[in-house]
Amino acid sequence: MARCPNCGQNTKRTEDWACQWCGYPLLSGGYKKLDQSYREVKGEPVFKVEPEEVEEKAPEPPRPPAKAVRAPEPKRRPEPEAEPEPEPPEEAPPEPLPVPPRPVARVAEPLATPEPPLPPPPPVIEPLAPPRPNPIMSADVCPMVLDVTTEELSLAFESDRALANSKLANRVLKVTGVIDRVFLKEHLDIQYFILTTPNKTEAFNVRCTFDKKLAYQLRKLTPGQRVTVEGKYGGAEKNIILKDCALVSS
Repeated sequence: MARCPNCGQNTKRTEDWACQWCGYPLLSGGYKKLDQSYREVKGEPVFKVEPEEVEEKAPEPPRPPAKAVRAPEPKRRPEPEAEPEPEPPEEAPPEPLPVPPRPVARVAEPLATPEPPLPPPPPVIEPLAPPRPNPIMSADVCPMVLDVTTEELSLAFESDRALANSKLANRVLKVTGVIDRVFLKEHLDIQYFILTTPNKTEAFNVRCTFDKKLAYQLRKLTPGQRVTVEGKYGGAEKNIILKDCALVSS
């Protein structure tokens, strides 16, 4: 037996298409049918309206047909005499159509052949600038005070460390560069700073050592500051060493 989708019980469809338990409308024809309505199943009184008795009346006798009365014929009015139609005017002969002028054949002008594009001018090859001579390695005899930069010193030692060391022996160097670090501990007799290049990519830096008498010059220096220092060449190990330095400009 099919179940009611509302109450879930096995049910039958009443005469008024409702669940016999909850009265939910069952529109499907798959349910078994009861011959009672939902109210009758629940025991509620059902009032049926009986049809009223209608008294039968005797048919009335047919009436005789009424005589047709002829309507008086309307008087005819005399028709007006037709006026003679005017004769149409004579049509003028049609004017001849104008003859269109004959088109003049145009001779097609030859298309101008495009000029070939000019070849691009050859690129101007600028001569390469000759490499700047290194002041340390170019001269046979270096001056007593050699004005150089940290880049030039590093390149000279990278190319030929032994030759650069021999050329700078017992020389006074005036070196320009950028301060990387400052070391100042007077009680331990440590007062020096490291000079490097702005991009810090060179292989050799310059260590500038000061005497205690000039240690006050290091107090006003900060990393990243560009300075020029003068001192005596003291060899090259991990860094190029300058001894007895003095600050020239800051």
